[in-house]
Amino acid sequence: MRVLHLILTLERAGAQEVLRSLVTQQAAMGVESVVATFVDGEIRHDLEAAGIPVEVLGPRRFGIERPLRFREELADYGRRLRTLLGERRIDLVQTHLLHTLDFLALALPVPVIWTVHNVDYLPAGGSAWGRLKREVHRRLYRRNRERFAAIVATAETMRTEVERGIGASRRLVTISNSVELATRAQPEHRPEVRRALGLDENAALLLTVGRLTEQKGQLHLVRAMRSVVETHPRAHLLIAGTGELESALRAEVERLGLEDHVTLLGLRRDVDQLLRAADLFVLPSLWEGLSIALLEAMAAGLPVVATRVSGTDQVLRQGESGLVVEPRDEDALAKALQAVLDDRELACALGARARATVEEEHSAERAARAYLELYKEVLA
Repeated sequence: MRVLHLILTLERAGAQEVLRSLVTQQAAMGVESVVATFVDGEIRHDLEAAGIPVEVLGPRRFGIERPLRFREELADYGRRLRTLLGERRIDLVQTHLLHTLDFLALALPVPVIWTVHNVDYLPAGGSAWGRLKREVHRRLYRRNRERFAAIVATAETMRTEVERGIGASRRLVTISNSVELATRAQPEHRPEVRRALGLDENAALLLTVGRLTEQKGQLHLVRAMRSVVETHPRAHLLIAGTGELESALRAEVERLGLEDHVTLLGLRRDVDQLLRAADLFVLPSLWEGLSIALLEAMAAGLPVVATRVSGTDQVLRQGESGLVVEPRDEDALAKALQAVLDDRELACALGARARATVEEEHSAERAARAYLELYKEVLA
């Protein structure tokens, strides 16, 4: 079985980690995967090191604002993809994060599986032009949903959002996001990692990981930290990631006088080490699919405080495997963080149950086998 995975970019992020894990797990199951991307990125090196071929198609240059050039560019992509299908003898295509380009994939002469990693195609928020484009995307998905061989929602709560946005479909299935199980942190590793970061070994260390964008809600977390440090003066927040809000976040940290309590780490390739060093993981997102960063933190046995967004409710049970608050509610977020930092017994119980949830329901091998069964159904 030969599968072409078509993804917008290979920059390191949650969906890209899902893809990397999926194709490497399935290599041992007899699936030959090829990855094609429009924008190159560092995940390419991980894939090629695992023996997965990668084709870089090149970034898009024209939007719908220039319709003639837009059509010419799509036609060129289509020709190159059809050539790739023939050369690699591809049986089916699975798409990730493509938006408009999903409909280019539908023109290919093999079955196409659309993977819904997020619900940001729904028309809410942003500029008027952005809302218009998302509304056009939504209508296109609604009109074409039965042309996909399958539609995969990567969380059960996201399946509900998809049905609400584009309508029910007999082709819609749920295969939840998953992660490879992390090695449990050993106590002796924590001081070593903290020293490397220049942090107090006894600090109450909070960690969040994600692109610095409105979606990820880091500004609300920074504001919540003002209350946290009043009751926990040794609390320190690490923010790992890059993005367009970096300057705004640095300015907010300075405005609140939190320079000694918040560190922006930039892009990190050692998230597993950061998880070992942390006492608590925070996911302050305003919307999500099923966050890979969240699952990785749970797999590492960390207690989690997260916002009640799509996907999170599926994996976190309030007071059992994590604490959940409403998005943008900075006071509630601060109180939840303080509750975990105040109660070591609670923190340990939340972390243990979080780890067990990933082991039981969200292992990478389990998801890879579920996708394999779907491929067999599609090709039957």
